[in-house]
Amino acid sequence: MKKKRKKNKRGFTFIELLSAIVILSVLMTVGVVTVTRFLESSKEKYYRSQEDLITLAGKQYFTDYRSQLPKEVGAKNSVTLETLYAKKYLDRVKDYSGKMCETTNDDTVNRVYAIKTATGNYQYYTIFKCNDYLTKVDSKAPVITFTPSSANTNKEVNVTMKITDNV
Repeated sequence: MKKKRKKNKRGFTFIELLSAIVILSVLMTVGVVTVTRFLESSKEKYYRSQEDLITLAGKQYFTDYRSQLPKEVGAKNSVTLETLYAKKYLDRVKDYSGKMCETTNDDTVNRVYAIKTATGNYQYYTIFKCNDYLTKVDSKAPVITFTPSSANTNKEVNVTMKITDNV
């Protein structure tokens, strides 16, 4: 007579399978969120580097065409990206996916601005729009504080003015 061997039919229980699925779901969610943040961060860095490149081209333009710089302190002047393209200061800018940036009818964007801050000093910044990206414009006013060097006196007082901007 043959002896019947008992087969060991051991498998996963429903709870074990369910917990494995939950753990994998949590890991996938964390992975997707991390990758999405990384892609958004790299996209932002790409456009900021494009802005820096455009600003440098604008500085070079204003260096070569000094007559285009603003004359009075506080005044500003600008050069368009189209001018920078035409004068060969800049190659056509592409968006993050490699497509050409579309032109816009807005006269305030896709320009490099030069502001005269003092005699012989200029500050440059770019407002750039490329398809779904637009430069974040600094809308906060700078903080100006005055600090006298001494309290009430009839003598000469030294005052320090400090200007702090968030950019």
